Amino acid sequence: MGMKLTITSLFLIFAISATVELRDTRLQSSYEYVYGSVSKYNPKQAPRITEAVLKYSNEYGLDIKKFTDLGEWESGWNPHIISKKGAIGLYQIVPRHHGEKISLVDNGRLGRDLRKRGVGKVHRRKYFFRIGYNVQMGAMHLRYLLNLYRGDYVKAFVVYNHGFSHRLTKEHVKNEDFHECTFAKGIIAIGNNRK
Repeated sequence: MGMKLTITSLFLIFAISATVELRDTRLQSSYEYVYGSVSKYNPKQAPRITEAVLKYSNEYGLDIKKFTDLGEWESGWNPHIISKKGAIGLYQIVPRHHGEKISLVDNGRLGRDLRKRGVGKVHRRKYFFRIGYNVQMGAMHLRYLLNLYRGDYVKAFVVYNHGFSHRLTKEHVKNEDFHECTFAKGIIAIGNNRK
């Protein structure tokens, strides 16, 4: 039985191969963007960090470039950094503030997974220094904020940095001038400089 190719089947084969090629091109472009950002600051751990950023930005439906810019701004890709306020790691997660919000995003899945592995308390401080865990927490928190602010990255970045109850957040909300926040401007500038 011979195979008969029609114009329609040839067109379909071409369309499928073009779609796969386009997807591969986008993946390569995303990988290069993330790896380029990370390798400037942390070349030794760039492959691991890049993999985690791509995985969790995809899993939580985040713009890969904006999520990458957030990580670069927050920590300069140093997984061991601790801020004066106690924020930890690549995405500067504050264990006492982020745990409850994060649980709302993943329906407690991460906590259950950790308990199965014998971790005990869900948000033990040492886990926030682990690359994959910290990136996942950052992605979950940003997704929570994007859901809250209907996909507005600028508002989400302002609250991500300052928190809900911070004086600056309240001023930006009151005056509706989120674009004037230095933090949001800095993240946007990183993306604009890399285009």
